[in-house]
Amino acid sequence: MGTAILTLFALYLLGLGIAALARPEKARVFFSHFASSPRLNFIEAGLRALVGLAFILAGPDTAAPTMSVWVGGFLLASAIIMAVAYRLHRLYAVWAVPFAMRFVRLMGAGAVLLSVWVVWFRWS
Repeated sequence: MGTAILTLFALYLLGLGIAALARPEKARVFFSHFASSPRLNFIEAGLRALVGLAFILAGPDTAAPTMSVWVGGFLLASAIIMAVAYRLHRLYAVWAVPFAMRFVRLMGAGAVLLSVWVVWFRWS
């Protein structure tokens, strides 16, 4: 199960990265919705928790099992904080999203590299 989720996560990152590089204006619209409503916040937190659990579950089969548990634990803990403290997450997003919008292409390149790392990390 963890492997399937990590595969989907890598594909998501790859698609997001390509979109941000090819159509930065569309990526800006997508990013502007982060934490924009309680519903979207809970979806974001739930998906983050799912990926965190996938890192933890897939840990023994990865290139770096200890690192996998730490990455998964961080994602899981941050998802819980996001879900419980929506207002704080929203305040952070109000500051961070406009700042990040200046670097959409750089974030796109980072997402592509991160997708490659997830694939290498899982299957090495």
